[in-house]
Amino acid sequence: MPKSHICPTCLVELARIRAVPDPHYGLPVVVCPGCNAACVRTKHPDREFWRQYLRTNIAIRLVIGKFAMTLIMGLILWGFVVWAEDIFVDFRGNLHLVESFTALDINTALGSWGIVLFSFIMGYSIRIMYAHHRFWVPLVILVSVGAFFGTIDYSTSKLVELIALVGNFETTTDNITVNALLIRGKLLMLILIPILLGFLAVRVLSGSMRKSQSNKFRRVLKKQRKRRAYEK
Repeated sequence: MPKSHICPTCLVELARIRAVPDPHYGLPVVVCPGCNAACVRTKHPDREFWRQYLRTNIAIRLVIGKFAMTLIMGLILWGFVVWAEDIFVDFRGNLHLVESFTALDINTALGSWGIVLFSFIMGYSIRIMYAHHRFWVPLVILVSVGAFFGTIDYSTSKLVELIALVGNFETTTDNITVNALLIRGKLLMLILIPILLGFLAVRVLSGSMRKSQSNKFRRVLKKQRKRRAYEK
């Protein structure tokens, strides 16, 4: 149903009369059939203001919420790396992947499979959150935020050492070794495997949903053709 448009001169309803663009100004002009008065069909400024305000407000909330969720996902990814470091890495700094999944210790086995499961769920969630982007966009964002939190202790200690060097005073910081950073990087790459599987699950499910919707649309069209052929 078209929106109401009342002639300001004779109060005739002009909603069903098509507006013709003015050749000079380009404004949609409607000529009243009752009094031949020409009036411009425009949207109410107050309604447009509040509509634009609500759209902007919702967009800002979505951006802030998505930014907060991305930070939370990065913190969770960092937590997974620390958790995996306790499970897969021994005191010598060696990785034990297969042994951890098949370990007799129930805590080690459950922790190993729990990291895989929760990483898959996180990948599925963040892919849905960034569904309007290409798959590499959320991956780069997640890895960047996770790497930032994963190396913040190393970068902070180096910054404190630099400040102490410039200020000519001594400081005591617990420096993390480069080997420990490399181990964290390896664990991060391993955790990305179930995360990418979560991305793939979203792609498969969305593809199947689109296919089912298209098949449903084809069935509806087929029924309409049969009904029209029967009526003829």
